[in-house]
Amino acid sequence: MAEVQKKLVILYVLEILKKYTDEDHTLTQKEISDLLKSNYDIKVDRKTMKKYLEGLVDSDLDISYREIARASSDDDEENIQWTDFSLTHDFTDAELKLLIDGILFSRNIPVSQRRALIEKLEGLSSRYFKTGARNILTVQGDEGASKELFYNIEMIDEAINQNKRIDFNYLEYHTDKKLHKRITKNNKIRRFTVSPYRIAATNNRYYVICNNDWFGKGLSHFRIDRITNIKILDEPRVPENEIEGYDHGFSLAKHMSEHVFMFSDKAERVKFRMKKTLLSELFDWFEPDMTFTDETEDEVTVSLMSSLQAMRLWGTQFAREVTVLSPENLVDQIRQDLKEAYEKYQI
Repeated sequence: MAEVQKKLVILYVLEILKKYTDEDHTLTQKEISDLLKSNYDIKVDRKTMKKYLEGLVDSDLDISYREIARASSDDDEENIQWTDFSLTHDFTDAELKLLIDGILFSRNIPVSQRRALIEKLEGLSSRYFKTGARNILTVQGDEGASKELFYNIEMIDEAINQNKRIDFNYLEYHTDKKLHKRITKNNKIRRFTVSPYRIAATNNRYYVICNNDWFGKGLSHFRIDRITNIKILDEPRVPENEIEGYDHGFSLAKHMSEHVFMFSDKAERVKFRMKKTLLSELFDWFEPDMTFTDETEDEVTVSLMSSLQAMRLWGTQFAREVTVLSPENLVDQIRQDLKEAYEKYQI
């Protein structure tokens, strides 16, 4: 057998061990030979197979096996048989499931890309590894997920490493439930120029934390899956120590802890009137399964399912743009919250 062919056979044997073995499933030398024949149409004798397996065992790979004496053994090494081979994979099944769960519920990754990533992760274990991911994926929609997500992350990361500015178009929802490029007051497509500092993952979404050239020396956040047509500029970014409040260094953990809230109470039907300038914020926080009625040029009435605690905070947070209409107990709570807030600010 030619030298190149021998190397290929060793790789095929390794592939068989990766696919068909794990801590609970082993193969004998004969079973490996049979799979080599059925999968690759290659036939090797017992002694040759043993040499291939010895070579793999002597490598850095974590391959386990058992030694048993042949029936006619005189305790001589030649009469010791190797059997029950298995490969210890780099990731345990529990670790892979954890990684796959993270991908499954990443709403900003398109379904097709989620499937491709999960298939790659599943390939890191044996054929016996089952996640049920395909069944879960059938109910996950694209819901505005950007096909440019991974490209955007790569470009932003490169810009951060090079201390460069980036610019891009930014997408926002309209009442047609579709994403549109944000425009200026003159109805021109707007380009954002920012100095990127960190990429953060929170609420199953990716954000770039940056300084927006339009808003002085403070920090801004942009959803990376809403970014499109990104470019790295040949311009240095604003130094971190010039950002307001971060002259002694930037702490991502501290920043994120100051910019997040979560709720878990039972969802109920909520109805409210809102300014249309808040539509992108609306889609950031709530599922797109909502209805719009009584739309005017500036306002629209929205009906959706929501945690009342979340809507209570969201409604008071955007009280200047939002008027909650129902349920009545939520309206009473927000009215009381605003009354108490007003009284606290009385001079």
